[in-house]
Formats: sequence, structure tokens, C-alpha cells
Amino acid sequence: MKLAIASQDGASMSRHFGRSSSFIVYDIDGQKIMSRHVRAVPAPAPDAPHGHGHLLDAIEGCDTVLCGGMGTHAAEELRSRGINPLVTLDSTLEPDEAVRRLLIGTLSAGWVTACNCKQSH
Repeated sequence: MKLAIASQDGASMSRHFGRSSSFIVYDIDGQKIMSRHVRAVPAPAPDAPHGHGHLLDAIEGCDTVLCGGMGTHAAEELRSRGINPLVTLDSTLEPDEAVRRLLIGTLSAGWVTACNCKQSH
């Protein structure tokens, strides 16, 4: 499984998917993290339509994306590409710890029904 954690700095989890500038991508086999690397999000083309296409391109090949908040439109775009959107109230956890808790089933997380980042968008 490939899991992407949305990030604004390449080191911590973002509270909002749409404001991500990078993703921390984990290759997971069973319950074990096999590798971890950071993927930068390319800037959208000047003539690109408004949306999340540039973010989705950055996580091509990932199965799930985890972040602290996400709007329903972004979640729908992810699902249309076969990527499961997952949000957590534990967005202050270090990414490695969030993945560890997700794998053992103790991360407070759920599927996106509404954005809970408390930011306007």
C-alpha cells in the first residue's frame, strides 16, 4: 500500500489537503513501513482550471491520503482517481507516529464527510 500524508513543509501533517505543498509518501507492506519519501507538489499551470489536479498528480500511485481536513470536493476528486481520502483529528502527530497508529488501528481517523480544518475556503 502507498499512503500519502499531506504536508505544507515536508515534515509535518497538514491540517488542510488543499494547502499542501508536498506529500510524505509511505510504502507499506502489511504492518511495516518499507520506505518513506517526500514528493513536492508542482505549481499549477497558469491557465489550469481551479481545482486540485496538481495535488492529485503529486500522489499518483497512492492508495490513501491522510490529512487533518479536506473539503468534500477534494475528497470526491480523490475518490474519482481511486485514492481513499482519510482525515484525522490527530493532525499534530508526527507523520511516522500517525502511520504507526493507523496501522495498529489506534489513529482517530475517518472518511471525509465535511472539512474540519476550521479554515475558510
